[in-house]
Amino acid sequence: RTTSFLLCLLLTAAVGARLWAAPDTKRIGVLQERYADQMQEGKYEDALATLGALRALQPRSPRVAEWEGMTCFSLERWIDAIVAFRRALELGSSDPVVRQMLCEALCKEARKRLSDDDGEGAERLWEEALAAAPGYAPTHYHRALAYHEVLGDYQKAIEGYRRAVDLAPEWAGPLLARGRAYAALGQSELAVADYRAALRLAPDSAECQQELLGAFTASRDFAGAVECCAAQIQAAPTSAASATWYGRRADAHME
Repeated sequence: RTTSFLLCLLLTAAVGARLWAAPDTKRIGVLQERYADQMQEGKYEDALATLGALRALQPRSPRVAEWEGMTCFSLERWIDAIVAFRRALELGSSDPVVRQMLCEALCKEARKRLSDDDGEGAERLWEEALAAAPGYAPTHYHRALAYHEVLGDYQKAIEGYRRAVDLAPEWAGPLLARGRAYAALGQSELAVADYRAALRLAPDSAECQQELLGAFTASRDFAGAVECCAAQIQAAPTSAASATWYGRRADAHME
């Protein structure tokens, strides 16, 4: 009888636990749907409030931490996003996108600190980003871009762009940026080479086209400028944009 009584108590407790768990499970589902709707509508502040309620119900959920990081990222709250993504990884998140978004948030905050003359703080954040996703080219690119645009340290920027190019050779962005750094140092031939390479990867990029023409003009290589304009005309000879390139080619011929 004692054994039966204990079994009844255990059964009652288990049923009670399921009864208590059922409302939580239902509420979690409701909150998740609400969060998805709020994110789709761009109501990020409301979405954060919903995530607060979700975290109270699921304090050890890596998914909730991931969502919180993504929502803070959408709000450009870099510190909050960093904290949330760190927590997601500590809780066992294995999503590579989480690591990449952590890197992006760390780079955003690092640039801000560099602008505030906190170079050591910026470097610590960049090093954390490199450790979080070692092969992620944008970390090298963003660090180089910060040194280029904030401090005007073109040599350090060029080294960072080189690493980004090595990791992502099909990405035109680092090549274009490195060309600008070379141009700022007066190294026109290297700048032209990078602009050409970037243009091969992104033939429709107006930035690449403009920078290449500018490099030819700055170095007084007007034959190169004519060639550059001719290539753009040939790509779309009857488009409205070609009128501008015809005019630029005429200017280069005049020079």
